[in-house]
Amino acid sequence: MVRLRGVRRKVAVSVRLDPGVPDWLKSKGAGHLTRTNDILVNLMEAEHRTKPKR
Repeated sequence: MVRLRGVRRKVAVSVRLDPGVPDWLKSKGAGHLTRTNDILVNLMEAEHRTKPKR
């Protein structure tokens, strides 16, 4: 087994979404859970970039 340095472990969560959200993500093809994570990470990083620094 090879351990990659700098790769963050993911945390298992349960989340309730509107029915159309998972349907839309699944319609884009395989990897809908990865896609969900990517969308949330992008939103989080955009928020960090736009917050004024103290």
